[in-house]
Amino acid sequence: MSAAGRAARWRCLSLVGSLALFGVGPACRQQASSPSGDGPSDTLATFPSDRTVTIVATGQNIGTFEPCGCPGGMRGGLPRRATVISQLRRENPNLVLVDTGDQVPAFSADERFGYRRQIRDLTDAAILRGMRALTYDAVLIAAGDVDWGLERLEELGGRGGELPLVAANLFASADKSLAPPYRMVQTAPARVAVLGLIDAEAFALVEPETREKLRVADPLAAASSIVADLSGRTDLVIALTVGGPEFAERLARAVPDIDVIVAQPARLQGASRRSSGGRPIVIESPENGLAVGVLRVLLDEGHQIVASDYREVDIQRSITPDSPLAELWSALNFQVSRLRLIGEKKLASPSLVAADACRDCHPAQHEFWAGHRHASAYQTLLQKRRENDPHCLPCHVSGYGLEGGFVDLLSTPALANVTCVMCHQVDLATHAGDARTPVTPVDRELCTMCHTRDDSPRFYETADSYMQAGTCPSSR
Repeated sequence: MSAAGRAARWRCLSLVGSLALFGVGPACRQQASSPSGDGPSDTLATFPSDRTVTIVATGQNIGTFEPCGCPGGMRGGLPRRATVISQLRRENPNLVLVDTGDQVPAFSADERFGYRRQIRDLTDAAILRGMRALTYDAVLIAAGDVDWGLERLEELGGRGGELPLVAANLFASADKSLAPPYRMVQTAPARVAVLGLIDAEAFALVEPETREKLRVADPLAAASSIVADLSGRTDLVIALTVGGPEFAERLARAVPDIDVIVAQPARLQGASRRSSGGRPIVIESPENGLAVGVLRVLLDEGHQIVASDYREVDIQRSITPDSPLAELWSALNFQVSRLRLIGEKKLASPSLVAADACRDCHPAQHEFWAGHRHASAYQTLLQKRRENDPHCLPCHVSGYGLEGGFVDLLSTPALANVTCVMCHQVDLATHAGDARTPVTPVDRELCTMCHTRDDSPRFYETADSYMQAGTCPSSR
């Protein structure tokens, strides 16, 4: 860092420290880089380690073991996260590792196809092994995690379970807790309590049948009771929350004796800030497992926070993955490949129209498509070794997961890649019988089903020109 940069950084930290003494002021934010490609480089001013607690936050993994490889999705993945966290632990001896939940894979496990349920179970098991290998101190139960099933959650979070789950106000019945309300972590400077709190509105999308079996108690009352009970037994209280920024702010006002709130991503204004009273510090865990948030707090002799700083460490593709977890990913990929080949061959009966079927009537459009990246979308998966990934296939082939859709290159070669039917959603029976019947026009909403902000950032930066370049000649 240049002399000017060091001076500016010192002014920022000095300001934070001074304001913190009076209970106000935002924590500083800095985006850390990793020039070596082997993990984070700590460019923040040094706090004395015997008085500093480092809180490392992740969240919203949503079934991602490895990044998908799309242009905007090259970051993330458990093997590289493990490398980042290992280095952070070496640099910060008093580290508390927390996660704001949503571990469960987002892809559908269609019960009509038993092998897809098996793929889902294999992915679940691999992610659990990966999370366990990272030795988290506390993991919040979020709405998506309920898909594991209530009995499974109790098993995972119970004594001797695979994950240190926390949920202070979530119950499987009137009084049956799904997980302990908090976890205690002993660091050299302080005794740390990490509790989990859920806003009932965050569970609105949970399946009604499951939601009826849950009871979400008043989180503010639960937090007040627990913090009061912890008085004298802990020096630093961290609350993991799911429910959005409004809930985090309500909690901050209602229970000011909480020191730090780590909220599941909901686009707070600024990655790290203090509430109006100066306490607690409120931060977000980074979205979609693409980075880790690092909050360092400096404590005085009375265990009060007198200064803090915050940064996000990108989990870049260039970071060397942790070897054991990389091997676990390879094993998972092999198992998923076998299940797909065995399970989907039984369903192979392609009925979706291939691009060549459109050529006779639409030669100019077919020629345009053949030169477009859609015509080689499956090759991208082959290059990235993601040809069996159920997260990736729906947007790189035609009709994956649909009856008569893509199975594999041997059974359904004509449906590899993104063909005409995927964008124009042709009703074959009607269209083939009457040439005057138009195909579905392509609009931005349709494109964004696959071109998401994370996986296709250029689409959002230049949407009009992006769509113009991908539009068939007759529609221009």
